[in-house]
Amino acid sequence: EDRPLGTIGGLGLLDALTETTLVMNGDILPQVDFRAMLAYHREHQADLTVAVRHYDVEVPYGVIECDGHLVRRLREKPAVGFLINAGIYLLEPAAYRFIPAVERFDMTDLIQRLLDAGRAVVSFPIREYWLDIGRHADYAQASRWCAHALSLSPYNCHALALQALIEFTSGQVRQGYKRLQQPMPLPLSVLERGLL
Repeated sequence: EDRPLGTIGGLGLLDALTETTLVMNGDILPQVDFRAMLAYHREHQADLTVAVRHYDVEVPYGVIECDGHLVRRLREKPAVGFLINAGIYLLEPAAYRFIPAVERFDMTDLIQRLLDAGRAVVSFPIREYWLDIGRHADYAQASRWCAHALSLSPYNCHALALQALIEFTSGQVRQGYKRLQQPMPLPLSVLERGLL
């Protein structure tokens, strides 16, 4: 792309998709059962499946719940749970048609467009290892994991992919990170043949 097209707008430059496609953010390190995700996607006849992960936010204060001026409940430093977008998607050709060509467009825009059109968007909960490497501390953790995984098996495809990412961004983390934020499409035939 000649100019930033957002997190999914770059897919608008491709020829029309003809099969289910896996799209994954380039700044995450997941160990997800993609075959199970594909089966779930098909079972729910989804146009788009979004991998989600549970995330707790701890409130560092006591929380007061009121009814008008009357205090009804006090919770000391509660944790509030959310489902967060894990940056992994399965996309049907019908959903691809909602992506404009050569226009800035984010995945959140696509999800909202599909919802507005009444299309089936489903969430797939992931419980396996998942790490967003957008922060320096997480990037360092991923580097350590990669070195350890490669020491156990020089053919570990997750570790090899991460090693390539680390070498690519070495010394230029900021520029590399910006380039890696764009999702990467992958035809599902790769998964079905067991290549990933």
